[in-house]
Amino acid sequence: MRPKSISTDTIDLDYIQRLEERLIALDRNIAKHHQRILDKTERLVATNSHSSRTLRSHTQALASQSSTIDGTRHIVTAQARTISSQARKIASQQELIEVMQRDIFRLSRWNTESNSRINAHDEALISREDDIRKVSAGLEDHIRFFEYIEKETYWMNVYSKQMMMLRATELENAAAATNDDERSTDTSTMADDINPSPIIISQHILLDRIVVHMVKEHASGRLQNVIDGFEAVHGVSLHSYEDLILGETTTETTTEE
Repeated sequence: MRPKSISTDTIDLDYIQRLEERLIALDRNIAKHHQRILDKTERLVATNSHSSRTLRSHTQALASQSSTIDGTRHIVTAQARTISSQARKIASQQELIEVMQRDIFRLSRWNTESNSRINAHDEALISREDDIRKVSAGLEDHIRFFEYIEKETYWMNVYSKQMMMLRATELENAAAATNDDERSTDTSTMADDINPSPIIISQHILLDRIVVHMVKEHASGRLQNVIDGFEAVHGVSLHSYEDLILGETTTETTTEE
């Protein structure tokens, strides 16, 4: 519908005034809404600025925390590598411990077997103690026998040397006697036969001392039989037992002088 055309002549002044009042009211409302929009805009700007600052601070905090997290990640990675290497070392040590345990088990078993063998040897030694004692006694007797043989051999060597000296002296005296002057009388010859030279006497005494010492040490009860056998075999006259002892003492005194 078209509005009715109103002529300027018929326009009422009241109507115009009401329109003006309505326009003024609308202006006020528009100004009021505009002011509200400005206030809200300022509050939004302030809020946005605060949010921006807050977001910036949070971003910086997140950046620092991110760097901290990166550092922590590196530390954790290094610790993980360290833990892994330690785990490998522990595994190798565990293998070594197992090997040592097996060695200890073998050693304990070997020790047990050795102890059993030692006990068996001890029992064998205890059971053969009498045999060992007999063998030891036999060894001691054998040693004493060898000492006796060595002593006898020594005195026999001394006796043989003295006999050789005696025979050499007799041969020397016999050779000297053949070279004597043929004009020597039978009386002097008989005196020489009765009184032998001092060399022969001293050697006879020395030979008697050796024989007496040997017989007195090993067979004192058979001394007279030895003297008789010596006279029969060698054809020389020895003194009696008392004269032998006296001759031994006299010879020692003479030697000391």
